[in-house]
Amino acid sequence: MILSSGNSFGLKGRHYVRFPTAVSFSVINFDVWANCIAAILTRFQWTSISIIYDRWGSNSFYTMVVDKLVKLFGPAEHPELGFKIQLLPVSTTDAPVTHSVRQEALQRARDSSRIIFLAFRADETRKFMVTAAGMDMTNSEYVYFTVEPYRDVEFFGRLQASFNDSSDEVARKAFRYLFQITGTCTKSVSVGMRRLQDQIKRRSAVEYGVKYRHNEDVVDEALKAGADVYNGAAMARRFFNHTWYLNERTINIDPMGNRIMDLCMRAFDNDSDTFRNVMYYDPTLTTLSELERIKWYTENGTQPPNEPRCGFKGDNPACAEPGPGIALVAGTAVPAVVLLLVRYSISRHTSPSYSLSTMGKDPKHFRTYRGNPVWIFKVQTLQTFFLNRSKRTILREMKLISHVNLVHLQGLLIEKETLTFMYEFCQKGSLAGLLERMTLDWEFRAGLIHDLLEGVVVIHQSLIRRHGYLSPFTCLIDQRFTLKLAEFGLYDLIKDVTTPEMSNKLSENSTITYANTEQWIAPELQAKFKTNGMKNVRNLAAIAGPEADVYAAGGLIDMVMEENLALDDAAAPPRYSLSGIRTIVEACQHYEPWRRPMADEVKRRFVLRTGARSGGFLESLVRRMEMYARRMEFAVRERTEALKAERKVCEKLLEEMLPKSIVERLRSGYAVEPEHFSRVTIFFSVIVGFVEFVSVTSPMEVIDFLNSIFSSFDAALSTYDVYKVETISDCYMVASGLPKPNEQHAVEISRMSIHLLSIFRKRADHLRMQIKMGLHSGPCAAGVVGSKRPRYCLFGDTINTASRMASHGKPSRIHISSTTCALILHISDYVIKERGIVELKGKGKERTFWLISADEYYATKIHI
Repeated sequence: MILSSGNSFGLKGRHYVRFPTAVSFSVINFDVWANCIAAILTRFQWTSISIIYDRWGSNSFYTMVVDKLVKLFGPAEHPELGFKIQLLPVSTTDAPVTHSVRQEALQRARDSSRIIFLAFRADETRKFMVTAAGMDMTNSEYVYFTVEPYRDVEFFGRLQASFNDSSDEVARKAFRYLFQITGTCTKSVSVGMRRLQDQIKRRSAVEYGVKYRHNEDVVDEALKAGADVYNGAAMARRFFNHTWYLNERTINIDPMGNRIMDLCMRAFDNDSDTFRNVMYYDPTLTTLSELERIKWYTENGTQPPNEPRCGFKGDNPACAEPGPGIALVAGTAVPAVVLLLVRYSISRHTSPSYSLSTMGKDPKHFRTYRGNPVWIFKVQTLQTFFLNRSKRTILREMKLISHVNLVHLQGLLIEKETLTFMYEFCQKGSLAGLLERMTLDWEFRAGLIHDLLEGVVVIHQSLIRRHGYLSPFTCLIDQRFTLKLAEFGLYDLIKDVTTPEMSNKLSENSTITYANTEQWIAPELQAKFKTNGMKNVRNLAAIAGPEADVYAAGGLIDMVMEENLALDDAAAPPRYSLSGIRTIVEACQHYEPWRRPMADEVKRRFVLRTGARSGGFLESLVRRMEMYARRMEFAVRERTEALKAERKVCEKLLEEMLPKSIVERLRSGYAVEPEHFSRVTIFFSVIVGFVEFVSVTSPMEVIDFLNSIFSSFDAALSTYDVYKVETISDCYMVASGLPKPNEQHAVEISRMSIHLLSIFRKRADHLRMQIKMGLHSGPCAAGVVGSKRPRYCLFGDTINTASRMASHGKPSRIHISSTTCALILHISDYVIKERGIVELKGKGKERTFWLISADEYYATKIHI
């Protein structure tokens, strides 16, 4: 019976005694695995080990490897090493492993070792490494191992840093401290090597009489020796201590019928996002050899020691900072790893107070430091405060996190039995007080929530990892109405220097009590709070994880947006989705912690459903003013364009009423003086039969008729250098030679007259109406008359004479004076026929002429 996974399910050590017919080809030989791990730890002299493993069955690979390691590392096996093993089982079958579970396991491992084994599937191993990075546990002190018995993507997954998510960069940096022990490092035998092996075997058999056995030789020799092929135990023993070739791979079977596996230790290659072999374990010789130089990410490039210089918990007295009478104040110019220690008396007259939620109410705690307002409060301690490694890390993080949505720690005065903290001053007090005092609009409320979530995200991404007891009393408002989170990391500094009685007494005197903050405490924490008999809410930070902060954030969203969430989506501003905000609150306050979204995801969803931005009230006010200014600018621009359009219409209308040159002078503010023109030609026309037409036609029809005729005339004038003076009833008056002098004034008017006559004939012949036209040339005066509805009027005898020429003419004829005739005789476009002597009213006898179009004259042979 040849087994492919025998040793992983009960075939251990000398299995041929219980199972004489079994031969194991399995890669899971736990003796080899345990010996390989022991060789690695012995090589680097690591004796303090933590094993975090997947406990999902007594026969699972991980459980059996751990069992073998525990037995192997016992004092009976290696008394000279003195291995100290801490087992940290984690179940992956009861429920998904949450972030807080990983944090708790890593925290326990950190307190007793720096060499950590992660016995999980690939995806869970990556999550542990990302969590470790967030806890500052991926640095030069730590070494991580994981095991992969064989390549099976479906069962073990693929161990890689890049998953195309937000944790890729963190995982790539963390994987530098991770090594993989794998049972798939034996390479396949190449075709050329197989040919060489075959030639060696043939020559050995012919020349030296040495024959190498192949897979089939075991059965052949058994038959030749007369062995009983039906005796399974005897046939199985012939497989022992034998080398097999299967699928181009070499398989060695030891004298006990177990496969001898070659194992490799592999290091992460950041460039290719894969692991490469760096050490090789030969189970036959039980030797560990280095394939390539291992790159250790330490200061001097050497392997990490078994225990850090300051101890696992950083409590080595040699590493402690000086005690009483020292204030810690870190300036912005000081590097992150350097703490500037100076003496500064700030607590001489401050009373004990353990809360930032009362900021702004008691003036005794207000001070000015380097020109900036600060808030001072004391914490009484049972013993002298020492800055060990872990506290220094937390204090450095609290000081260096300078974020607009976090209350910044300015300094710390360490005295005997007293700690005095100096914080940034937020003069508007807590969020709870602000909501009581002010009525807030939509944008202001959304901005406060955005500030809250931004602060939570920053804390979760820091080494502090969680706030622990988030509530409206730990959310403070500064003078710019920006929300800031307070007291983060405070519990980690004072947890071991205050007794429960002192802590509870201080809690009773502060605003942050269980009764005041219960609705923002996650259900899983409420149960532990009551079970453990806690009274100080701040002690929740010892058991809280980021999921508890998300629960509290959901409650704060509900509190701040409470009035708005009661409305329908239709009542909200356009970009707000109240149903979406309610969904966010429900997700944040899910009863199962592992089902709650991460803080950055909550922030992303909230911004998507509200369009909120950070900056507080003043920035919101500035944005509104900018928006109002943009709207006003758009409105002014729009109305300016409309005004320009209206102005153009008015100017065009004015230019129709007055000459363009006169309009320009009036627009420039100059007075328009009357002018005398020595040579102009005046055109007059009257409609014959108009009086009779008016008597039998309605006024509206009369207006339509005149508008039709004179609009046609107006359109024709644009082709001539003439100026329309006015229309009075059925009279139409045009001049040329003014207001702009024109030497061809008589020619222009003559041509125009012939054109207008043809227009009138086309439009009025069917009405049996005709028109009489008269022309006269001479001097005249012109000027603007009146201020209301000003008119450009012409004065002089020339105008009267032109009017008489029209009235004394004949229908459908153009009557011109001798003066005009003399000016156009040289033009061949028309024919001039003398009419004779005519008696003009008020003028006496005048010699006049008819102006006829040349085409019309020769076409109709008109003779007058």
